[in-house]
Amino acid sequence: MPTILRYAGPARHVLRERTSISIPPIIRRPAYLLGCLLGLFLIAGLPEVFYVQGGVLHVDPLALPRSIAGYVHGLFTGESFTYGAHWASRSFIDTLRYTLPTSLRYSSIALTISLLLGLSFGVLLGARRREAAQDLLGGVGVLPDFVLALLLQIAVVAIFKETGLRLARTASISVEEQAVLLPLIVLSVLPTVYLMRDVSHRVFEVSTKEYVLVARAQGLSTARTTWRHVLPHALVHVRANATKLAALMLGNLFIVEYLFNLRGVTRLLFAWAGSRYYEFALVFNSLVVTIGLFFILVIAMRLLLSAIQEAAARL
Repeated sequence: MPTILRYAGPARHVLRERTSISIPPIIRRPAYLLGCLLGLFLIAGLPEVFYVQGGVLHVDPLALPRSIAGYVHGLFTGESFTYGAHWASRSFIDTLRYTLPTSLRYSSIALTISLLLGLSFGVLLGARRREAAQDLLGGVGVLPDFVLALLLQIAVVAIFKETGLRLARTASISVEEQAVLLPLIVLSVLPTVYLMRDVSHRVFEVSTKEYVLVARAQGLSTARTTWRHVLPHALVHVRANATKLAALMLGNLFIVEYLFNLRGVTRLLFAWAGSRYYEFALVFNSLVVTIGLFFILVIAMRLLLSAIQEAAARL
C-alpha cells in the first residue's frame, strides 16, 4: 500500500499570501488622516452627546452630527475660527500666535534636556550596570507629574518663607513674569527617567555582544567602544520609540500648563472648553493644534538623534 505524505507548510504559506490584502500607501495615508479627524471629532463631541442637566444624565446622539456639520459650515464663514460668542468674540488664529509658541518653547527645551540627560546617564548606567541607581530612578518615575509639581511649588514657598530667597516662580503672573525653571523640571523629569532606564537596558544588552568584546580586546577604551559601537544601537532603539517619548512629554504639558498657569495650547483647552458654554469648534481646533505639536516633537527628536548618531559615526 503506498505511503501518503502529508505536508501542508507551503500550501498554508501560499494561502496566507493569497488572502492577505495589501493597501497602497496612496490610500493608506489619507485613510489614516481621515481616521484621526474622525477620532478628534468624536472626542470633541462627547461632552455634547453626554451632558448633565438638572442632576440627570442626558444623551443626544444627534449632537455630534450637528456639531460636525456646523463646524464644516463655519469653515466657509469663518465662525469655526472664533470662540467666546456668549461673552466676547475672539479669534482662534490670533490666540494661537502666542499660545503655540509658548507650548512649543517649553516642550522643545524640555525635550532637548531629556534627550541629553537621558542618553548620557543611560549610557553611563548601562555600561557600569549600576542597579541601585536604576532602582532609584524607577522610584522617581513612579511619582506622578502633578504631585512632583505641587511638591516643587511647596518647597519653593517654604524656602522663601524661611530664608527670603526665591529660587523660582511658582506660577506665571504675566507675559513678562513667567515661571520657567519649575515647569521645565516637571516636563523633563519623567521623560528623562524613562529614557535613562530604556537606554541603560539597551546599552547593557549590546555591551555583551561579540563585536563589542572583540573591539575591547583590540585595545579600544571603554568610552570609545561605547561611543562608536554601543551608542548607535541605543540611538536606533530610542528613535523607534520617539512617538512614546513625545506622547509622554505632551501628556505632561497638559498638567504643567494648568498648574503653572502657562498661556499655552493645552491651557487654552482647559480654560475655555471647561467653561459654562461649551464650544465644539474651540475644542476641536485645540486638539488639532495639539496633535500638530506632537508631530513637531517627534520630527525634532528624530532630527536631534540623527545628528548625534552622525557625530558618533565620525569618531
